[in-house]
Amino acid sequence: MSDKEIPKGFLNGIRGTVRSVEKREISGPYQKKEDYISFRLEKMDESGNVIEQIPVEMRADFIKGQVIKDGDSVIVKGKRDREGLLRTDSVYIVETGLEMKAAPRMGILKFLLSIPFSFILMLSVVGFIAGIFVAISEPAGGILIIGVCVVIWAIFYLVYYRK
Repeated sequence: MSDKEIPKGFLNGIRGTVRSVEKREISGPYQKKEDYISFRLEKMDESGNVIEQIPVEMRADFIKGQVIKDGDSVIVKGKRDREGLLRTDSVYIVETGLEMKAAPRMGILKFLLSIPFSFILMLSVVGFIAGIFVAISEPAGGILIIGVCVVIWAIFYLVYYRK
């Protein structure tokens, strides 16, 4: 794959071969579960000799996209800490043209909206069922109630599930 096909965000990334992939779920006593992937990135010279081995780590609520495996040629973007560990939230897999990404954490606004919105969502389920019964005797009113419920569900989908 030529460099012209590589997404812009990865043009300045570190290119290498994946080795020693380890994927697991981690959590602490007062922490929620996180997906964790670590691997070693081998940078090579033109003749195929390993010139540097870089430890890489990705942590997130969940990791989406194609999961890397030993031997994959990848481009990694991220920041290295003082010990040399490269922390990343995105890996581009050169052979497939796909990415492995750390899914973003829920923002504070989404979290604050989730409590009242969950209550409204539950009420909309009850309203939908009531709308069916109302539609039998009063079609216009029942359809209006059902329509409002569907709009609430669509907003919920857009806010919480659409990427």
